[in-house]
Amino acid sequence: MHGLYQIVITEIPYQVNKTRLIEQLANLINIKKIPLDDILDESDEKIRIVLKPKNRNIDSTRLIELCFKLSDLAIRYSCNFNTLLDGISPKQLGLKDILNHFISYRLTTIKRKAFFNIDKINKRLEILYGYLIVYKFLNFIIKIIRTKDDPKREIIKKYKLTVNQTEAILNMRLGYLKKLDEIETKEEIKKLKDESNFLSKLTKNKIFLNDYLIEEIDAINKDLSENKFKRKTVILSKNENYEDINFEEFEDIVKMTVAITKEGLLKTFNDHLDFEKIKSNQKDIVETHKIFSNQKLLIFTSSGRVFTINPKNLPSGKSSPKNFIYYVDSNMNDKLVKLYPYSDNLKCILSSSKGKGFIADLSTIQTSQKKGKQLFNLKNEDQLIAVVKAHNSHLACISKMGKLLIITTNQLPTLKRGGGVQLQKIKDGDRLNDVQSFNLDEGISWQIGSQNRNEKNVEFWIGKRAQSGKKVPKRFNKNLKFYD
Repeated sequence: MHGLYQIVITEIPYQVNKTRLIEQLANLINIKKIPLDDILDESDEKIRIVLKPKNRNIDSTRLIELCFKLSDLAIRYSCNFNTLLDGISPKQLGLKDILNHFISYRLTTIKRKAFFNIDKINKRLEILYGYLIVYKFLNFIIKIIRTKDDPKREIIKKYKLTVNQTEAILNMRLGYLKKLDEIETKEEIKKLKDESNFLSKLTKNKIFLNDYLIEEIDAINKDLSENKFKRKTVILSKNENYEDINFEEFEDIVKMTVAITKEGLLKTFNDHLDFEKIKSNQKDIVETHKIFSNQKLLIFTSSGRVFTINPKNLPSGKSSPKNFIYYVDSNMNDKLVKLYPYSDNLKCILSSSKGKGFIADLSTIQTSQKKGKQLFNLKNEDQLIAVVKAHNSHLACISKMGKLLIITTNQLPTLKRGGGVQLQKIKDGDRLNDVQSFNLDEGISWQIGSQNRNEKNVEFWIGKRAQSGKKVPKRFNKNLKFYD
C-alpha cells in the first residue's frame, strides 16, 4: 500500500504467551506509546504476527527496538547457577566462576586422557617390539614352537621377552609374517612414538597444555559456527540497551521557538519566530531560541546544576509561561541562569560569583532524571552567575566593583564536571557580575538605555587569568552588564 512496509514476527521468546504479547502491543497502540497503526495475528501451527507502522518514513529497525523495549518481544531470562563443585558441596556460581571450573576440568581431563593413551601406546609398543624379534629370528622361533614342550618359557628365556610379548607372538597368524607387515610394524612404532612424545609434552608442559585447550575450543567453535548451524537464541557479547529509544523520535519534527521572560519563566511558540515579533506582543520576553521539537533544552541554574527538559512539556501559544521548577526536582530558591538547546558538540564557559570558571564539555550532559546533574561544584555560598558559549578566542570578566579583565579562553581547562579555576581575582565584598565571550576584532559590547555601545580597543584590559583587572571603560552602564 503506497510503499508501506510490514514487520512479520515468526518467533517469540521462550515462555512468552503469544496472546498476552499481542494484548501488550495492542495496549501500547491505544495509549499512543508505539507508532503502529495495527497488529494482526495470522498464526496457524506456526507463529505469524504482523505489525503495521503508521507511515513508511518510520525506521523499521528503531521501531522493532522500541517494541523490544516496551513489550515481551525481548525478555531477560535469569539463570540460577547452583552447582556441586566437588560432587558434594552445593554452591551458587557466576558465569566467570563456572567458566574457570570448566577450564580446570578440561585441563584435568586432557591430562588424564593423555596418561591413559600413553599407557595404551606403551602396551602396544611392547607388542610391536616383540614382533620385530619374530621377524628377525623367525626360523628359530618357529623351531622352538614346533620342538619344545613349553615354547613360551623357552622364548622368554632365549630372547628376554616379556610375558605379553611372548603371548602375542604365540597368538600371531602366519599371514602377519610377510615382509610388508614388518615394514608396517616399523612405521606404526614410529607413529606411536611421535604420539607418545606429544602426549608426554601435554602432561609436563603447562603452556603447551593451555595452547592445546585453546585450539580444541576454537575447533569446536568452528564446527558449530553459524555457517553450519543457526542458533535460535543469540548469545550477545555486550548488553543490548534500548533505553535510548523513545516514542518521541517517531513523531513529526516541527519548528518551535522557546521564550524566556524577565522573571525566568518559560513558554514556547509554534514555528521559528523572530525575537522582535515576539517582543512586540509580549514585552516581558528577554530571550528566545529557535529549536526543533526533537531537541532537548539545557537549564543552567544558580546552584551549578543542569537540567534537561522536553520543550513540548512547556506551555505554548496563549498559555501563561511557567517557572522551570515545575518540570524538575530542584530547590525553590534555585534561579535560572541560562538556557541553551542541546547539541552534540556544545561547549560553554561557566562562571561563578567568586570568579571561578571553566569550559564545560556538555556532550554527555543530557539526563532523563528530574534532579538533573551537578556540573559546577560550588563552595562557600558561591553561585553560578553566567553561562556563555565557548566558541570565541577571549573572555571578558567584570566585577561588581567595576573591574574589567580580559583573558584568552585557552587559559581555561575543559571539564565534564568540576570546581573550575580562578578567572578573575575577587576581593572581599566584591563579586563577579558578568562575562562575555568574544573575538578581538569584534570587541566587547554593552547597552545604555536603548543604545548599544562597543569597544574594540581592549588591549588595556587584557591580562592573565586570576588578575584583578582594571577600571571599566568610560560610559559603561551602571548595572555592569555586557550586551548579550
